[in-house]
Amino acid sequence: MDFQYEVSRSLAAVEGVVLLVDASQGIQAQTLSTLYMALDQGIEIIPVLNKIDLPAADPERVAKELEHLLGVDKNDIIAVSAKTGANVDNVLDAIIERIDDPHTFQEKHVNKFWAHQIDHDKNEPSAGVARALIFDSVFDQYK
Repeated sequence: MDFQYEVSRSLAAVEGVVLLVDASQGIQAQTLSTLYMALDQGIEIIPVLNKIDLPAADPERVAKELEHLLGVDKNDIIAVSAKTGANVDNVLDAIIERIDDPHTFQEKHVNKFWAHQIDHDKNEPSAGVARALIFDSVFDQYK
């Protein structure tokens, strides 16, 4: 099943993403397509290498792939083990530090939220047309 449309809608609703890459497998093709969509939208990307504790892991090789692909410094890539919990707290810290809060993000990306740019006092409610993305779901235990 193709989830491309759902992914694009999800990316339109976020300020940043965690790019989680398996240190034993490297970057997968479906990950690349989603990554390129995030890059096109100017979304903050936090690169994370997972499963660094596995015997087959090659974090150095995969980190070089990420450096080349994203143009980031090796020190900006967070190496974690979800199994042992190693460096997971660094991922949460990076989310807080690198991803703008919704208000700051909205100020930086006015066109993403308003149909047209409006000059107004920051304390006044805006008369612009807001855009929204609404998720609705129903759980059925039989499906």
